[in-house]
Amino acid sequence: MSEDKYALSEAWSNSNEYKKPFDYTLENTRQTVLLRRLDMGDLLKLGIAEELDFMSKALFADDSSASAKEAVNTAVLKSQNFTKMEHMVNSVVMAGVIKPQLHAIPLHEAARQPGLVYVDSVPFSDRMELFGVIFDSEGLSTFRKEQETGVGNVPDVSDVPLPPNEPVAVRPADSQRLLF
Repeated sequence: MSEDKYALSEAWSNSNEYKKPFDYTLENTRQTVLLRRLDMGDLLKLGIAEELDFMSKALFADDSSASAKEAVNTAVLKSQNFTKMEHMVNSVVMAGVIKPQLHAIPLHEAARQPGLVYVDSVPFSDRMELFGVIFDSEGLSTFRKEQETGVGNVPDVSDVPLPPNEPVAVRPADSQRLLF
């Protein structure tokens, strides 16, 4: 018998493995949490597409050879709109952390309820670490292909010839003086 060309591929059959909840212990505070990873579709459902676009531009503008996790941290800290970035990080962390349950920041301080853990009560460094694990930022670093090697070393010279400060001479075939 011939092989079924519509058989389920390994990628499709293992796709649920990516989102399976797992325990994770944070490096700094040693807090253990139950997490689930989010994919791009989940992030779009959270309504943070604009922040993701901003984040990707900030990441790809960083030409350093740092790891993707460090690139995310650098992009957030360099961000000129920290509030937007923090909203994105908080949204991803709240959606990805299953236990302990994290709650959205209330609009007014008086609305905070005892016994609830609000996302802004988690240290920022922990939120950044969680963001990197939940969003699996290592995938961001392989999103685009690496550039080919450049032109190599170029000598540092200060005597580069500049064009003259006068109009370019009229070419003989340009009798109407269109090219000057």
